[in-house]
Amino acid sequence: MTKAEARTDVHKRVDALAKQVGTNPEKTIDGTEYTDNTARVQSYSYSVDVDIDDDAWERVRGPIAQDLRQQGYAVREDTEDTSMRFLYEDGRTLGVTVFPEDGYANVGGATLYATDD
Repeated sequence: MTKAEARTDVHKRVDALAKQVGTNPEKTIDGTEYTDNTARVQSYSYSVDVDIDDDAWERVRGPIAQDLRQQGYAVREDTEDTSMRFLYEDGRTLGVTVFPEDGYANVGGATLYATDD
């Protein structure tokens, strides 16, 4: 996968998830993060903050997590806060951290790409 393809993939997946979690997405990360210029594989990251309602965390833990499980993602819930990680076997990731007191959630993901393209 090229960097451009990785960007398209992660934007599509994060934007679709963000629509299920909340409204009014604002970009927080868009690009290659923590780059090791010698690595043959890099990770393209993208995340947005969204406004949430009172039921957002229950949606993430319930129907959203179930849907992603059915798509083949492994689901990991952080027991110390309101966050979940969704891991796909090819290295693609999604994540949601909900901040109910502040009325927003961060929705993000990453897609791997080869650096020799």
